[in-house]
Amino acid sequence: AVGGVSAQNYLTMHTDPDLVGVEIDLGWIMKAGVDPLTYWQVQAERTPQIHLRDYSVEEGQITDIGAGFIDLAAVAEQGREFGLDWLIYEQDRYPVSAFDSCRLCADRARAAGII
Repeated sequence: AVGGVSAQNYLTMHTDPDLVGVEIDLGWIMKAGVDPLTYWQVQAERTPQIHLRDYSVEEGQITDIGAGFIDLAAVAEQGREFGLDWLIYEQDRYPVSAFDSCRLCADRARAAGII
């Protein structure tokens, strides 16, 4: 932190949004105790892409999308509203197997209108 402000917020407060963008990760923002959709709204003009990583608050770990805090329909709606270029599915922990998690997450994203 710089003067009580997160490094990312400090950077965006002191740079031109036309020159400096950010790439946010919804799961890590949630783990930090910040509402990810609200943070995304604040940084919308700088955020051409986000990482769609879901996080289970109860289990304290990354999980398949749709099994944690993320409201997939809200992410899809906000992504369309902000003209998001890329929504990157990212996961590094798999409840069953990487293949099964990828299939399940793709099915959930498709059902929510994300893909």
